[in-house]
Amino acid sequence: LSDGKIRVEFHPQKDNKDGTVREEFSMRVTNLAGSERYRKNSSGERRRIDLALMLGLNDLMRLRRRRSFNILFLDEVTEMLDDEGSEMLARLLKRKAVERKMRIFLITHKPSLANLLPDRIYVRKEGKASYLSRTP
Repeated sequence: LSDGKIRVEFHPQKDNKDGTVREEFSMRVTNLAGSERYRKNSSGERRRIDLALMLGLNDLMRLRRRRSFNILFLDEVTEMLDDEGSEMLARLLKRKAVERKMRIFLITHKPSLANLLPDRIYVRKEGKASYLSRTP
């Protein structure tokens, strides 16, 4: 999601001064184009980091359970992404869908992102009712 400019490392343990180890989850973000502190990155960069973490944790669950999940719902995760980030996400999701034989449902209000995906369902609200269609 960042063309290698952002790297996230997980550290599940911390070494104590007395030589013992304790469980303490921490994360280190290395951003070649921005800050090394998560909060100091732009909102778009933070969103890319968040998406990478979410998708990585999804992969970890799949590996730990030794089973594939065949469905993934993503609700408005593209907010704060620029067009380049949206395109990278769309390519990644398409690849995951094919490689893992899964259905991915992405809810978005961004027409530019919807146009990057092969299948779309539009929801239009009129009064108290919602209507589905294949066209906007």
